[in-house]
Amino acid sequence: MTKIYKPSILLVEDSETMRRFLALFLSKKYAVTTCASAEEAIAQIEGGFRPNLIVTDLELPGMSGLQLIQALSKSLPFTPLLVLSGVKESKARIEALAAGADDFLTKPFHPAELDVRIGKLLRRSEVGQNAPNWAEGISHFFRKNLAQGFQQAF
Repeated sequence: MTKIYKPSILLVEDSETMRRFLALFLSKKYAVTTCASAEEAIAQIEGGFRPNLIVTDLELPGMSGLQLIQALSKSLPFTPLLVLSGVKESKARIEALAAGADDFLTKPFHPAELDVRIGKLLRRSEVGQNAPNWAEGISHFFRKNLAQGFQQAF
């Protein structure tokens, strides 16, 4: 039997009801690991967990979602980060995006919109994570062909 690969999501949400709903909804397509606080999320990352995407709330107990975004954008710079928050002020969205979040969705939201945004972020992160290999391949191609071209010309 072939095992189907599911991208992994680290979900950081303090509301148990919302955390359970999101985990149930997202687990149809993704391998979801949940945390109730930023500190739990940091412990997961420090323990070696490398999710394909992180979804976090801004309003968390203890360490704030904004502080979590800042920490994760340093330790996992190529991992996309989506904020789900009931905070509606532009200032909060701007701060989260400036701190390293890749997208921001305000609660309440339609689950289909969340699904589309996650899909886009995961596609972009695949391209971004493969970019160094792609650039390396192009560089090798040009070095090889330029060297051959010079040899033929002289």
